[in-house]
Amino acid sequence: MSWRACRAAGLGLVLPGLLAAQTRDSAFRYARITYLTITTAYVNAGRDDGLRDSTRLDVIRSGKRVGTIRISFLASHQAAGDIVDTVSALVVGDSARYLPVAAPPTRVATGPGRTYSRSRGSSLYGTVGVEYFSVTGDGVRLSQPGLDVRAFGGPAGSPLSIGLDLRERRVTTAAAGSPTAVADESRVYQAVARWQTPGSPVRVGIGRQFVDGMPAVGLIDGLQIERAGPEWSTGAFAGTQPGLADLEVSGDIRELGAYVRRQGRPAAGGFWSVTAGASGSYQGWRTNREFFYFEARYFGPRLSGFLSQEVDYYRPWKRIAGQSAFSPTATFGDVRYQVSRAWSLEGGVDERRNVVLFQDAVSPESTFDAAFRRGAWLGTTIRPGPHLLVDLDARASDGGSIGRTDSYTGALALERLGALGGAFRFRGTRYLSPGRTGWLGAVNVGIAPADRWRLAVDAGQRQESVTILPGTQVTRWAGVDFDLSLAREWFGTVSFTRQRGALQDTDQLFLLFTYRF
Repeated sequence: MSWRACRAAGLGLVLPGLLAAQTRDSAFRYARITYLTITTAYVNAGRDDGLRDSTRLDVIRSGKRVGTIRISFLASHQAAGDIVDTVSALVVGDSARYLPVAAPPTRVATGPGRTYSRSRGSSLYGTVGVEYFSVTGDGVRLSQPGLDVRAFGGPAGSPLSIGLDLRERRVTTAAAGSPTAVADESRVYQAVARWQTPGSPVRVGIGRQFVDGMPAVGLIDGLQIERAGPEWSTGAFAGTQPGLADLEVSGDIRELGAYVRRQGRPAAGGFWSVTAGASGSYQGWRTNREFFYFEARYFGPRLSGFLSQEVDYYRPWKRIAGQSAFSPTATFGDVRYQVSRAWSLEGGVDERRNVVLFQDAVSPESTFDAAFRRGAWLGTTIRPGPHLLVDLDARASDGGSIGRTDSYTGALALERLGALGGAFRFRGTRYLSPGRTGWLGAVNVGIAPADRWRLAVDAGQRQESVTILPGTQVTRWAGVDFDLSLAREWFGTVSFTRQRGALQDTDQLFLLFTYRF
């Protein structure tokens, strides 16, 4: 059992922070999650896109709200935020919806009669955290203490800023009848220095970084130059791909590319943008991959949509299997129409290939959803009142681990109830495929008084009948999470999840203690 596949921290982790006063625009904007850790989500929008410290973003997948992010670190066109709550585990590629902020806040409320102000002499933000993770199942025990260091920004008014995301882990694996294995693992997810003169639209970054404008590229070790204007933005990059297994600096595969974006605001209000780019990766003198990337966004008062398309170019020697020179390889689109304040309709298609993602946390529910990711869906969201949310959707999936499947999901959420900040969420899914039928149910109940601490209990069951197997396959899981915020700088969490049944018997424990500066 891979330790990467087992790193589950449970559902509903909360990193309490506090809302800044915000001057709201009239139209939503959307960003994309580009990278995930257990407690942090990174998005491809930043200060210049209307985000501010403590801005809240609703994470939307298949037209449904699946979580909330609260921004904690900002760059011009990138941001990182605490994962405040989750209905199901977030994944790279999810949409993050927000209302842009007209002006940056200067003070942040931290409770009745108390405020917290960041130093005007520095805009460096970050966290230092220690954690412990263990999982036991099928005669195997994995334990993993770790240290995380993240820092973003730089001196106020300085053209120089940094982005650091460093992890250190000691992984111990013990199995019956085998010697205990111990491995020290160091991972660098970001280590970039950026230069942007105040007032200049040009930004230069060198080091390990995410490629803006072309999320399909991901991480590179190299140089990126961007010019962001009010209507036109352009960017170019060149470097090498990190090692896939260990993220070490590697010169095996070289990567380069460029993109251009046009954006604006329609007369009726809202926001639109169109992006086109191209990238190529090469191993020695041989082509690894060459592709074009197209992206379109429209976010209006009622209608919102996103479409991305990758088109691979195959050189003649790659066409031996009969492929055409140009082949669409990854399509993703979703559209949402707000019929009224309480009712919206959603739909979309996802034909992206399965790829390795920088994702730490998985769960029985997120593993289930991943099996049905590819396909098309239609759904509706109804909000009869300020505390009640109802989601319904139907999905036709293909290309997943269990083949062609039709699934139907209903979800009910009660949020922000009373002085205790109570929440109740239930989700049920029925699915049918040739030779296989089943259902999944999951419930989460929690309280979060004054956003200072949170206690949540979750449980679920998956039941499946397969014609070639006798009986019914049943898997159940249950977990508890407790999170505590001390002032604004300190945060701790304890999470435990137990899973029993046909899929796998596991016990998972996660402890985290973080200082935010």
